[in-house]
Amino acid sequence: KGDPDGITDEQKNTILASGRDSLLKVFSRATRLYFRNIKNHRDPFDVPDPPPAPDLWVTSSERSIKLKWSDISNIPDNDTGVKDFSGYRVYRAEEKNDTTYRLIWECGGKTGIPISLSYEDKDVEKSVNYYYYVSAYDNGTQNWEHPGKSLESGKYWNMLQRYTPVTLSSRTNTIEIKFINNGINGSDISTYSGLNILWPNDESSIRFINLPNPCWINVYTLSGKLRVTLSVKNEQVIDLWEVLKDMNKLPANAVFLFQIKSKRNEMRGKIVVL
Repeated sequence: KGDPDGITDEQKNTILASGRDSLLKVFSRATRLYFRNIKNHRDPFDVPDPPPAPDLWVTSSERSIKLKWSDISNIPDNDTGVKDFSGYRVYRAEEKNDTTYRLIWECGGKTGIPISLSYEDKDVEKSVNYYYYVSAYDNGTQNWEHPGKSLESGKYWNMLQRYTPVTLSSRTNTIEIKFINNGINGSDISTYSGLNILWPNDESSIRFINLPNPCWINVYTLSGKLRVTLSVKNEQVIDLWEVLKDMNKLPANAVFLFQIKSKRNEMRGKIVVL
């Protein structure tokens, strides 16, 4: 009957039978190869060797994931000493590393793409886990068991394992701007030169710090149209994003300007919302 929360006995027996069939096929192939090697005066346990898998390094940015690998193109075939390297292939799986890996890019061989030691994966999404491996393949000329058939290195040599997925780098969702009091006489103007880029989400924040008492904050569109004016008293910190959200005036995919004015000073700056 089987476990009601798991698989049935029939399903279990099917899986076991499939595993038994696979084991018998591997054993049969190994036996044939063993006696063929003896007949051809080879080491009985010798098999044609694919190229070694390269070492792999993976880094992420805000919009892509970059892969780099070591150069194994000059390593000769393990049996014959002949250089038969042909190219590299990049494979990717999503969310789980024990699922199907899909070929997403290759170079060399008959692809028409020059040999490269790097690849930038731009077809990626935020909050998705990605797993990669890079294989090397040869031209098949040194495959003495099946002449002409290309051999490819296995995935387990450099595959990112279960607890090391790659995701896009975290994007800035918090901006802090400190008011600069650069004068005590007149209305000196301070221009905030830092580049403020905000990728908004549920935890976004645009915090103005060290605000004078009192002061006024004006928010403008890039064309100069006044969007909102805030009068601030007895507060050194204010979260502009929260204020705009409460007023239903959040900017989307836009550039907006801010101006902070006190009785003595004025500060101006720009924020980009993507």
